Amino acid sequence: MIPVLPGSRRIRLLLCVCAASGEAALWGKGGSYRLDCMQWASEEGCALTIVVYADLSELNRRLSGNNSLVYDCLLVDPGHDVDGVIWEHFFARTAVPLILIRPSVYDYSDLAGDVLTALSDTVIYGRGKKSYRWAIRHAHNRLLYPFRTIAYGHDRNECGDLRVPDGDGPFPVCVIFHGGFWRPYCGKDMTDNLAVALVRCGFITWNVEYRTQGTTAGLPSVFTDVRNGVLFAGQLDQYAPAATDDIFVLGHSAGGQLAIYAAAALLNGSGNGVCGLQPPAFNISGCVSMAGVLDLQKALADNSGDGAVKAVMADYVPRMGEVSPMEMTIPSVPMLLAHGLKDETVPPEHSMAYHRRAMCQNTPAELLIFEGADHMDIIKTPAAEWKSVEKWLLDKVKK
Repeated sequence: MIPVLPGSRRIRLLLCVCAASGEAALWGKGGSYRLDCMQWASEEGCALTIVVYADLSELNRRLSGNNSLVYDCLLVDPGHDVDGVIWEHFFARTAVPLILIRPSVYDYSDLAGDVLTALSDTVIYGRGKKSYRWAIRHAHNRLLYPFRTIAYGHDRNECGDLRVPDGDGPFPVCVIFHGGFWRPYCGKDMTDNLAVALVRCGFITWNVEYRTQGTTAGLPSVFTDVRNGVLFAGQLDQYAPAATDDIFVLGHSAGGQLAIYAAAALLNGSGNGVCGLQPPAFNISGCVSMAGVLDLQKALADNSGDGAVKAVMADYVPRMGEVSPMEMTIPSVPMLLAHGLKDETVPPEHSMAYHRRAMCQNTPAELLIFEGADHMDIIKTPAAEWKSVEKWLLDKVKK
């Protein structure tokens, strides 16, 4: 058995890549993929070993009996080499987490029958070369602060990752929604770092996955799931010392839209064509939108997300007022709208316009515009932009 890293020393990752002959140069010494992955691991403070192989027999030869190869997490891009029997035998040698990387697969149904998918703890797919970066980041965050995945529904995507601080509690709760323009290959791993940062400062975090565009349930399931994801936060005291009377909702990009949508729909009793929704049996202490897509009509007109908004929302236009924060009744809850002035993915006018509307209605909303920040800068921890958001949340926690 390949030994597993003991203790709390530096996290070590093993990345195994099956490279076709035309890709070998990218992963060889001085190759751009190898250099980028080494840089990304360094940024996370991880030690990374990369093993490039042509077929599984070569990989097996290179790893068998190598007692000097010690690692915490295994990351695998198998290419087209997905022989289930061989992989099952290979993974029987280690008990460390497995992250499967499929950069060029964009439809999860193409992965659902793979033995590798079933064996994996996390599957990161459809993000091109950046899939490796997200996989390295996720490996680091899951090892740094382990989580428990809990289902709040029946679909594989109706679940969330629960992280709990050290101590007795009770702790305030922050519900987190990832962005990605509702694309199916964007997942909750993209907000792992926010969950870790908030756990470190005393929040229980509930990092929610939801069904996205392209799933069998269709687009309306997104909005059903985010409401249910927030409502489930009220039950987290069954799993952890959660202060369920002190719950916050936070989201980035499309997740910012979903965070404000969920708060507005639940507190105002309607949303996504559903009227008479029962308000939550707990208090929403605050709502944070970070670079949120708050005006879906504008996003559609601007062709935001390289056409993603059009692809996802085009058939939803007649009902846009039910899900676009800019057209919904503003929730009477403290809100923070954080945006980078250099954001070209979701222009800051989304947050500025929503803030003006909130001010006209005397709703407690604060606007933070970061002059030097782009779309992703504001969720980099522990950057100053994120620290400002963190401080806002801590100031709103019940004393």
